[in-house]
Parts: sequence; structure tokens; C-alpha cells
Amino acid sequence: MHYHTWAAKVAWLIQSLNYCPVTTGTAASGPSRLNLLTLEDSLLEIHWRLKSVVIEHLPALDCIRRYDRPETLFYCDPPYYATAGYAVPFKGEDYTNLRDTLAGIKGLFMLSLNDHPDVRDIFSGFRFKSLTLRYSASRSETSRSVVRKEVLISNF
Repeated sequence: MHYHTWAAKVAWLIQSLNYCPVTTGTAASGPSRLNLLTLEDSLLEIHWRLKSVVIEHLPALDCIRRYDRPETLFYCDPPYYATAGYAVPFKGEDYTNLRDTLAGIKGLFMLSLNDHPDVRDIFSGFRFKSLTLRYSASRSETSRSVVRKEVLISNF
């Protein structure tokens, strides 16, 4: 079995068993949603829903360039600007490279980031929608109570 196929199956199984509360938004202590009597039907439904999905393991900008068409919508969710703790570093030049790539696409894009003055400067040529929200999937009650500001940036 191809590694990526295996990894996708494992991820689905973990989510089905509720061992991944951040992904599912549920507590691991709750009852499992896995029902062995309907497992085959669930897998078939997922198969038909995802049969035309392509999973790539490419750098993001290469993926955007490869699939850019007038009918394509890209949703980009890079690491928050000026925030530590990500497994892969994302530097200032990475945001400007993303901006430059998105400025030249034929399709549409939507990008979500934290609302930071530098983000507004870097992506100033695009449309902004300000959002105020709380992170409901956070494990910490304190973190869930903090109001945060984000922006949706788009070319439409």
C-alpha cells in the first residue's frame, strides 16, 4: 500500500475514534463515533466524495502554480505571522513569495492570517475582511476565552 494512502486511512481512523480532539472538536473522553456495522458504508461514502481529490506532497507555491486555472479556488492557511512554535519556519520572505505568487494566479484565492500590521502591509493589494473570534478547539479554557483578530485576504 502506498504510504500516503496508508497515512490517510490512519488519520481517518484516528479521527473516527475521537483520539484527535483538535481535529474533531470533541473530547477524547466522549463515545466513539466508530460503528463497525456501518464502517463499509462510511468508507464507500468517503470514497465517492473524495474520488477526484488529489493529495499532493509539494511545496505550497509549486502546488499553486501546478493547479492554477481560472476555475480554481485556493485556500491558503500559512503559519501566523511573527508567531513561534511551528514545526517548519515561515520567514518574512515566505509571505512576500506567497503574495507574489498569488498576485499572478488566474484563479481565486482566500488566505487566512492573524491581523498584524505587517500582514496588512505585505498583502495590501488585496481585499481584507476582519474577523474577531475565539479558538473553540483549544484545550485551555483561558485560551478559549481570549478574543483574537484574524483577517481573510482574497482577490475577489
